[in-house]
Amino acid sequence: MGEICTYQKCPKCGGKFERNHKSSTDTELICFTCLTRPTRYYLDFGKPGLRYISRDEWGRRLTDETANALLADIRRHGNIDPSKFVRRKKEPYIFRNIVTRWLQHAENQMTQDDLSYGTYDLKRRIHGRFIKAFGQEDIREIRQHHVNKWLMGLSGKPNYRRSVISQIKTVWTFARDTEKLIKEIPDFPLPKQAEKIIPVADGVDREKVLSEIEPQHRPIFRFLCLTGCRPSMARALQWADIRWKDNVIHFQHNFSGNNNRLTSKLKNGKDFEFPLYGELRDLLNGLPRSITGYVFINPNTGEPYTRHFYRLLDTAFKHAGIPRMPLKNFTRHSFINSLLDQGWHDTDVADLTGHDPETLRKNYKRMNVRRLGSLLDNPQKAELSGSG
Repeated sequence: MGEICTYQKCPKCGGKFERNHKSSTDTELICFTCLTRPTRYYLDFGKPGLRYISRDEWGRRLTDETANALLADIRRHGNIDPSKFVRRKKEPYIFRNIVTRWLQHAENQMTQDDLSYGTYDLKRRIHGRFIKAFGQEDIREIRQHHVNKWLMGLSGKPNYRRSVISQIKTVWTFARDTEKLIKEIPDFPLPKQAEKIIPVADGVDREKVLSEIEPQHRPIFRFLCLTGCRPSMARALQWADIRWKDNVIHFQHNFSGNNNRLTSKLKNGKDFEFPLYGELRDLLNGLPRSITGYVFINPNTGEPYTRHFYRLLDTAFKHAGIPRMPLKNFTRHSFINSLLDQGWHDTDVADLTGHDPETLRKNYKRMNVRRLGSLLDNPQKAELSGSG
């Protein structure tokens, strides 16, 4: 099977190299006149789709030694995978090309609202690191020790490293599940995550800060405190999402990323409903209707609020003399903490706020311990909460 040949001609006389049949190797091609030998070889198989091979699996040109070794290996196994040697067949397996297709696939998912802009933007920003790490490698030849070496050299804060590692694993998953190029995925262990201590504000501090926000901007912050929804969801809330007769707010829209792109893809992938109770109903009833269809309009621009409205809260913290905390902590986390302190069950809080139950239990572990302690002090409260 196969024969070792060369395209080269004798550099002295220009004649063809001929096979020396007295030699013990197949690569002993020689110009009998000048006694010169070629420096590059190819394997000729004469098969449709695999006429010849001029490089090894790593893309190196075949020399006397490597051509002999490769031909012996092919003969020993009795078959050959052209995609490992023929450039046009190997291209789909090159890691750089896989990453490019992976990013394009993510962009298509985002366009179809199957992926949030924030997740796509993360992939876009870090895909260059993946190309730099494994760019021209054949993904089939990347072994666990290559991945381990890359992991050891990965820099950045723990949360950032976790994000990078999680995303590069999706490249291999894409190659396996979407493109069917590989069968196994290397192990990508995530760095241990330190237990989060989530700062929250109690009811008194929240009211004090809210009183320092200018009245025309106060409604959206009050709404966030009353519902615990994500800020991007409040900014994207439309009057059509409020079903007055059913006493329900249907959260189904979101402003994603820094470009204020409206999407129907919420963070956990699911829309959810929130009860329209007394104080919340009164707040919404008191708001003017805008022709834009959005519930909360920035009076300074006549358009929905952008992420810059976070600055309004920073100013309010300063005037109230209270240490600053992120908007989501002041509203969403504080709302969830308040419900847990009141004895609400984890699953009920998750349903009410559109939270993933497992994430809620993990992130609010300390708060949950406090809640369980209060239930031990009040067995009747435990029965009412459904956790007893």
